[in-house]
Amino acid sequence: PATNLLLAVMAALLIRVGYEWQFFRAPFSIAASHLAVAVNDGPAEVLAPFLSIMLSLNLLLCLFNLVPLPPLDGSSAPLLLLSPAAAEKYSEALRSPWLRFAGIFLASKLVSPILPPLLRWAASVLYPSMHY
Repeated sequence: PATNLLLAVMAALLIRVGYEWQFFRAPFSIAASHLAVAVNDGPAEVLAPFLSIMLSLNLLLCLFNLVPLPPLDGSSAPLLLLSPAAAEKYSEALRSPWLRFAGIFLASKLVSPILPPLLRWAASVLYPSMHY
C-alpha cells in the first residue's frame, strides 16, 4: 500500500506541476484516464492520460491492499496483532483457495462503488477551485 500511495502522490505532483505550467488543464468531467487533459498537441497528449491512469490505479490499489483478505496485501496485517499460535492458524487459513476467490470477488464488487468518489476526491485535491 505504501508503494502504491507513493506512486499516486508522484503522479499527482506531476499532474499538478503540469497544470501550473499550463501543459494540462482540469477536465470537464473526470474518469480514471481523464484526471488531466493536455492543453496542446504533443507529448502532453500522451502524458496526461498516462499520469491520470497511474494516479487512479495506484490510489485504488492502495485502498484494496488494505483489505484484510487474500490475495490482497492487507491479509497479512492481522499477523502483527496475533499471538504466535493464532498467527499460525490464521496463516494456515489464508492458504485456502476459497478465501482467495472470496477476496478477489469482494475486491471486484468494490470497484464500482469506490472508484467514482475516489476520483472526485483526487480531482478536488488536484483542482481545488473546480467542483465535480
